Amino acid sequence: MAEERLNDRIAEDLKQYVNLHVDSAKLAMVEGLSSVAGGAVVLVICLFLALLTMMLLSGVLLFLLDMWLDSWVWSAAILAFAYMIAALLILKNQGPFKNRMVRVFAPMFFDRKDDDDDE
Repeated sequence: MAEERLNDRIAEDLKQYVNLHVDSAKLAMVEGLSSVAGGAVVLVICLFLALLTMMLLSGVLLFLLDMWLDSWVWSAAILAFAYMIAALLILKNQGPFKNRMVRVFAPMFFDRKDDDDDE
């Protein structure tokens, strides 16, 4: 009788242990996703402001080139060529952007453990 109660208690504790680990994994995932979502919102706002600034500066540059060349078409062509060269240079040197998603999502699924914890 006592052995059955002990087995039931062990089974109940094991079930609670597994449920706690599942909850811990869910919380870690939610924490990681919330930080990614927060970062994504900030990134979208920054990209919107950068795009707005670039559009305004492009308009000013187009106006200045038009005044200098007296041709709106050639001014737009020169500006488009400059943007194409800038895009090619950015795409060619894309080294810092590689594996960025791995660095963002890896901590969500793997705990960082110090070597000192094992001692």
